[in-house]
Amino acid sequence: MNTLISTKEYIENEILTRIRNCVYDENTIISESKICEELNVSRTPVREALIHLSASHLLDKVPQKGYKVREFDIKTKLDTYYVIAILDANAAMLSLDNLKEEDYLLMNEYIDLMDIDIKYRKFESYNSHQEAFHNVYVNKCDNYALIKILEYVKSSIPTYLYHSTEGDKLFSVLRELNAQHREILSLIKQKKTMELRNFLVKNHWDAAHTDMI
Repeated sequence: MNTLISTKEYIENEILTRIRNCVYDENTIISESKICEELNVSRTPVREALIHLSASHLLDKVPQKGYKVREFDIKTKLDTYYVIAILDANAAMLSLDNLKEEDYLLMNEYIDLMDIDIKYRKFESYNSHQEAFHNVYVNKCDNYALIKILEYVKSSIPTYLYHSTEGDKLFSVLRELNAQHREILSLIKQKKTMELRNFLVKNHWDAAHTDMI
């Protein structure tokens, strides 16, 4: 599988990361010059990336200014969460016979790193590590079509991660989620297929805190 990405794709990924980490929100004007300066890249791929994200309905054009993050209603977000849950759970089930001891160790390392992120309130770092945790088994599912569809669905809304300006509440929820990561790893190691699927769909990806999505 070719892992090389174009400059446009790199810029899109960086913009999406900033949105998911709440660096850019619905009030942020995202302009070509802003992205060029922040990423030290030329205007052409930035323009292409912004046009593509706008065409993908993630950004709205603001005349004479640039773009803003599109606001989605709660039903759209919940519907998307559900699809992510189903795809992620299926990837987990398919990965069970492909995961090795080194994969378990890597997932456990990400869990420990997330504990540190929570302790020191490193929101961006937590998001990066939780994404890496899930990607360990997703990338071992041996189903390229599923992986690409999951990536597409995740990119169909600005963020599928919890976020809040209330730090105490946010990191309390993230602590609960990381405890769930430990349970996910335990079920994976025991190869409890249906228990794993049900836990991912009904617990881990269930948007219990709708005020934070």
